[in-house]
Amino acid sequence: MPAAGARLATIFNRGAENSLVALRYKIEHPVWGRRYSPSFDSGTFGVSSALGRVRASQEDAALVVHHPSERHALLGVFDGMGGHHDGERASAAALEHFRAGAPRVILPPEESSSARELRLLSDAAHGAVVSAVGTEGERVGGTTAAVVAIEPSEFHVAHCGDSRVYHIQRGQARQVTQDHVVEALDSRGVLRFALTRALGGGLERSTLDIRARFPLRRGDRIVLVSDGVTRHLLDAEIASIVGGAVTAQRAATRLVAEAVKRGGRDNATAVVYVHNPSRRLR
Repeated sequence: MPAAGARLATIFNRGAENSLVALRYKIEHPVWGRRYSPSFDSGTFGVSSALGRVRASQEDAALVVHHPSERHALLGVFDGMGGHHDGERASAAALEHFRAGAPRVILPPEESSSARELRLLSDAAHGAVVSAVGTEGERVGGTTAAVVAIEPSEFHVAHCGDSRVYHIQRGQARQVTQDHVVEALDSRGVLRFALTRALGGGLERSTLDIRARFPLRRGDRIVLVSDGVTRHLLDAEIASIVGGAVTAQRAATRLVAEAVKRGGRDNATAVVYVHNPSRRLR
């Protein structure tokens, strides 16, 4: 069994009063059926990912960028497609695009707003992925995107593909994104789901849905997941797992572990945010 490792991106400008902390989670070496979590245990933010039982490569990527106060943040989950290298390149390009633009979303200029900056950043995302993976070839890389901007009393969402965002209040999970998928027959006549929207993927143009100003209350949870999680967990199960966890990190770890336990074949990734968490979430 090959050696395995996980890494978080460098934490930058840690000491500055208005600095941002960036966490990027990535599995570096594939190990069949194993799951990994980053080396922090935060009550506010959680990130976890697994290869799944079949995949030999990790095409998911996850992003957490936050102000040290933890009251402003940008979160993301990106699920690459198009084969090992192209899928990984596409999700990495999307992640880096949103990471680079995170400061303006988290700390927008006085004449702007987080919602407006998220829209501007999202409008340029497709071009950033296309620049990284191109538009020609038999299987051009593409990626889904589920991105959330957190403010002290509300949050905003940018989305394309079938990665999802859930808002959990009082133990109830509400999906705030709509999957961009259709049912289609493949060459063997098998019914499958096909994405109708993605970043890259050989598409000349693509846009992200933007939904702004969802109110946040103390104890609310925001959950971002790739389809490697939602193929195996119902909405109510996601709410129960997240609500029963002691920290946001443990919630993310349990979501991914349960998806793999139930036979998850695909990469599975979860990002969890808890608004104004107490020492124990429940």
